[in-house]
Amino acid sequence: MTNRQAGLRIAFVTAIALMIAGCTRMAAIDTLCASSTPSTACLASTTPGAGDPAATEYHRRLLAFAGWNELNRIRLGTGIDINGTAISEYPNRKTQLLYRAAAGAAVPIDGDVIAPRKSGDPGDRSYSEPWRSSHAYLYLAADAPDDARNTFRFSGIQAISTTIFLRSTTDKAVHVEGRCDGAVELESPAATRRVSAGSRFDLEIAPLERDRTRIIPGKQAQSCRLSVRAQGAARARPIILEREETAAPALAAMDVRYDVCAVPPPASLDPLARVFFADRWLSQSCVMPARGIRLLPESRQGFNAKVEALTGTTLPDSAFDKGDPYLPLDFSRAPRLDLILVSYLDVKADFSGTIFLRMLRYHAGRGTPIRILLTDILEREKDRAPLEQLAADYPNVQLQAFAWDPPRGADVEDKAARYHRTNHVKMLATLSRQPGATRAIVGGRNIHDGFLFPEAVDLSAYPELQNYGEPGQLSLNYFATYHDFEVELTGDRAVRTLAAHLSTLWQRDAATNVVRPFTISVEKPRAPAAGVRHFISTPYEDNQALENWYVELIDNARQSIEIVTPYLNPPAPVAAALERAHDRGVRVTIAARVNLKGDFGGKLLTELNKLFVEKYAGKFEMYEFKAPKVVLHAKMMMIDGRLSVTGSVNLNHRSFLLDSENGLVVLDEAFYRRMKKVFDRYIARSDRLGPDVAIQAGYRLLLGSQLLLNAL
Repeated sequence: MTNRQAGLRIAFVTAIALMIAGCTRMAAIDTLCASSTPSTACLASTTPGAGDPAATEYHRRLLAFAGWNELNRIRLGTGIDINGTAISEYPNRKTQLLYRAAAGAAVPIDGDVIAPRKSGDPGDRSYSEPWRSSHAYLYLAADAPDDARNTFRFSGIQAISTTIFLRSTTDKAVHVEGRCDGAVELESPAATRRVSAGSRFDLEIAPLERDRTRIIPGKQAQSCRLSVRAQGAARARPIILEREETAAPALAAMDVRYDVCAVPPPASLDPLARVFFADRWLSQSCVMPARGIRLLPESRQGFNAKVEALTGTTLPDSAFDKGDPYLPLDFSRAPRLDLILVSYLDVKADFSGTIFLRMLRYHAGRGTPIRILLTDILEREKDRAPLEQLAADYPNVQLQAFAWDPPRGADVEDKAARYHRTNHVKMLATLSRQPGATRAIVGGRNIHDGFLFPEAVDLSAYPELQNYGEPGQLSLNYFATYHDFEVELTGDRAVRTLAAHLSTLWQRDAATNVVRPFTISVEKPRAPAAGVRHFISTPYEDNQALENWYVELIDNARQSIEIVTPYLNPPAPVAAALERAHDRGVRVTIAARVNLKGDFGGKLLTELNKLFVEKYAGKFEMYEFKAPKVVLHAKMMMIDGRLSVTGSVNLNHRSFLLDSENGLVVLDEAFYRRMKKVFDRYIARSDRLGPDVAIQAGYRLLLGSQLLLNAL
């Protein structure tokens, strides 16, 4: 950690903690302002939205949330901060004292439900105060396609610091020349230096170099002009770096948005509705009308929804049957899109991924900003190459590969999480001023042929693609056929709300992966009585709020709970809530595929599912989906014929303890009846299970490890 990074982090955590405590120790703040970066240190002494109770409450809540997470990493009793640095080693004794005071002032967020405010007007708001570190990744190629746009936007929104990392995709050395209209700091393997506004600078990027060279724009730097030339290239490529806040105000407005929700007074609601409307640390949207939602239970239907969103048409069955990843695509009716948002566990270099990236490439050539969020550790080299090439060819395509780095000094479980904590939020959103072109698709499918085909497509004729399906229980080259479920939203306001909500994940704090809250609530007697909400869970930062919410939902069921899930490994509090529901007479019905042959780690997961069946099939009504060679991968939970949850959440430890997740919760009887038809079709293709299952003794012993269970 550099002195600069340490100073920013110290100032950040101290200011936040003082704010959390409702601190009146202005002398301490004055000391901090005098000795650190003012925009950071004085954060606690500002109160955005003076005169607006909702804005003041949002400010307080964000700082409490971010500060609790930051201070959680100090490892109280050891004096070690998030970077593994001992507080005693800080150079300034006053800073040591303030850091310790910050630790003592931390307020835990253990209580999940937050009382709504009594006053304030509902609607959209903006929050622009600095609280996070911002990272952007500029990919460099040896040359550029003819239709390439050469503008790359970096974000200083709500940022204490902004860093642009340079990543080379070519095996040739790259020379970069540049000038910026404000001061910048340059970090490279050769040196760290500060360059004043208007001064020329040079950077040398080694072949395939990643993240060793960085541009850190100062607050006054709005744009930079770069000239990028790969070794042996005939000409240089111009690339303009632009600050999003000034160059793209409409996009910036989405990125700073938060919403104030109108909710009915809790006393006027029945218990299940009270859980639905409750304000909590789980990141949620406000309630929206449950209209314009299309169910996508079939594989080709789900993929074609994405094709239609990006091209204006669909693929015929013959195109899928042929399996040609380079088949002609019809863009004659493609909508003009203002923004494309992509978030998945992974995008594979197979038929599905190739078609998907070809559609994105078309819109990139039109200049559409595209944001892609994936999981770094699950991308194989052939998967990664076309994604990074797309970002290198078109700087208006930005790529984030989610990776979670535990703090130095972390315990064994936190260190192990580096290898299996993933981005599991799944959404494609297209925003457009063209009527009908604004859409969002949410659900359980990834961009992978296993979600589209009954057998792996033979791609051996295309050496640049990956032939998925080679045997191996723990190989990332696995192929399984998944029967999954998605929904599509087409209401313009609803989709834009989901896009703004997803942007909180995109604009998370790069150092800690903390995601700011998206809403707060105020009581209004005429608030909607039903509707749909979108949620995003980051359990490693929000104190497992998703788990708490599921427990509350289950504990308030009175008649029925219907669940579809591929994995039967709920955390203990969720399992205990299901038992309590059964004991008070609630009918609990679960459809799953116990045999997960073909899935990653399928044998181990099958035995784990059997343990759940052995324990609960005598209490719950449990069914195994019996379609040959198909893993039932849909995720649903429906309660009392009126509330439905669907999205990316599996009934396993991973979803509640490790991975980011998202989905929709709908309080609406008419929507439930539509979901019920899908559920009943699953049950019709399933066999009832009893508790008598054969479990190998070795697996039974192995699965007694809590550390292992938490990773599954």
